Amino acid sequence: MEKEFCTNGWGKGKRSYPTRAAAEKARKYSHAEVGLRIYPCNACGGWHLTKEENRYKAEPIPSATKLRKLLRHYGRLIEAQRNRLEESERKLAQAEEAQRKAVAAAAEERSFIERETARILKGREPK
Repeated sequence: MEKEFCTNGWGKGKRSYPTRAAAEKARKYSHAEVGLRIYPCNACGGWHLTKEENRYKAEPIPSATKLRKLLRHYGRLIEAQRNRLEESERKLAQAEEAQRKAVAAAAEERSFIERETARILKGREPK
C-alpha cells in the first residue's frame, strides 16, 4: 500500500489512500481505540481516516405524509398566533380608547376648573 500525504489546505499532513478499499483495509488494521470514519478528500482526490463525526450529515428527506403532518401542525400554530395577535390588538384598541376618554375627561375637568377659578377671582359668573 503506497503512503501519500495530503495537507488538505490546512498545512498538516494527512495520510491519503488512493481508494476507498485501501482506506478500509487501513482502518481494519488500525489500533485506534475509537471507530474511524472514512471520507473522500476534495483536495487530493484520495481517501482519509478520521475519528471525528461527520459534520456534513445530510438529513433524510421526510416523506410526503410527514410533511403534510408538519404542515398541519405549523398551520395550527400559525392560527393560534394569529388569534393571540388579534386579541392583543383588540385589547390595545380598548386601552387606547380608554386613554383617549381619560385625556378628554381631564381636559374637560381642567377647563371647568379654569372657568370656576376665573369666575371666583373676578366675582362674576361666566356668560
